[in-house]
Amino acid sequence: MSQIALDIFTKILDSKKTSIENWQGKPLEKAKLVSPTTKGDVGEDFLVEMLIRSGFDNVERLPGQRGDYDVSAQHAGKSFTFEVKSATEDVRKSFQFNGIRLDRRYSHLFCLGISPDNIHYLIVQKSAIGTDDYKIVPMAKDFDGSAKSFKLTRTLGQLKTFDGFEAEVRGL
Repeated sequence: MSQIALDIFTKILDSKKTSIENWQGKPLEKAKLVSPTTKGDVGEDFLVEMLIRSGFDNVERLPGQRGDYDVSAQHAGKSFTFEVKSATEDVRKSFQFNGIRLDRRYSHLFCLGISPDNIHYLIVQKSAIGTDDYKIVPMAKDFDGSAKSFKLTRTLGQLKTFDGFEAEVRGL
């Protein structure tokens, strides 16, 4: 019976479109295959490198996953802290940035959207998260029923290419 069950499951699974089909043989295919933790680590390391290239000082990635923010930096006498979320493009050309915490202290949310052929980004001031422009939905609730973790969904058209990244971060 186990083999019959496996055969039925495999047949049904094979009939469904998967998100990996659009990624096979593409330059960023590996991003779709790595674990969510690794994808997050890559996004954090990437933001550190991009901020350094953009002229920021004292750029640091916090080790571990328990801090209020992931990356800190300074520029033009101002300090910034970033919560970093990385997501790969789904079959609807959307990105699900999961695990956004509003109870943490950071100044900006940095979203890295990874498509099969390119990368995109969005920077949102923390105070704008949850407004009409950046609506979020709860993912997980605490024992008292209050939401602790949220999801921000963006389409490919709502993200930016990196052509204007340096100017945008310098203007924060």
